[in-house]
Amino acid sequence: MDIVIQHPWLRRSMGLSSLFPPRLFDQRFGEGLLESDLFSATLCPYYMRFPSMPSMADSGLSEMKLDKDNFSVLLDVKHFSPEEIHVKVVGDYIEVHAKHEERPDEHGYISREFHRRYTIPKGVDPAAITSALSPDGVLSITGPTKTAVERNIPITRQEKPAVTGK
Repeated sequence: MDIVIQHPWLRRSMGLSSLFPPRLFDQRFGEGLLESDLFSATLCPYYMRFPSMPSMADSGLSEMKLDKDNFSVLLDVKHFSPEEIHVKVVGDYIEVHAKHEERPDEHGYISREFHRRYTIPKGVDPAAITSALSPDGVLSITGPTKTAVERNIPITRQEKPAVTGK
């Protein structure tokens, strides 16, 4: 039996909902409506426009990159203060945990918590990994990749034979 796995956008019906995905998909819980959400409610084709892809800082998503010099993870944590975010290396993984207790907002009360775990690629020294939080709420986790070092190994002469006969 073949099981076809499709991206969530492809599983949606081909109607207005396929042009405007639900808010749960982009992890923006309890943040109110955007202008693009209001346009999706109108059925008039003159006002309908295609949604632009949100930037990473607006979407709650993360991005991981590995190039020849650097490994990096960018993660949107704008809903958390620096004291509520914990980053640690456990074995071959980087674990990010953030949590804030229930607090009031414009809609009522909200509490948030998430755990993310990223595999540290081979060639990245876990001891050299650092993290920083930008003013716009993007957590950057970086680590340099180890470069292959080439060196000549001198050959010395020994006085004794390596293999002795009996």
